[in-house]
Amino acid sequence: MEFIEGLITVIKYIPMIFGHIKNYYYLRKAKPMTFTIGTKTNVGSTIFTTGRVVSINLLTVIIEGYQVNDPVTTHGTFTISLHKISGINAHPSC
Repeated sequence: MEFIEGLITVIKYIPMIFGHIKNYYYLRKAKPMTFTIGTKTNVGSTIFTTGRVVSINLLTVIIEGYQVNDPVTTHGTFTISLHKISGINAHPSC
């Protein structure tokens, strides 16, 4: 019975893992300023970041750019955990 409970716990996390891998592959190939990442904060709001991917691994992505909904932040380097990404919006190519 413990084996089945453990297996159910692992199966529950499989869709989340595939989501992280999908985000990783998209960001690895993304061109500068062609995406916006939505990230949930601890207080429940969403921060939108766009820019150029400087570095990426399976845990974090480092973006050089700006936060769309924060007019004070004109330019900066942002470290985002892949598990905190709530969505990635691709910008249409011109």
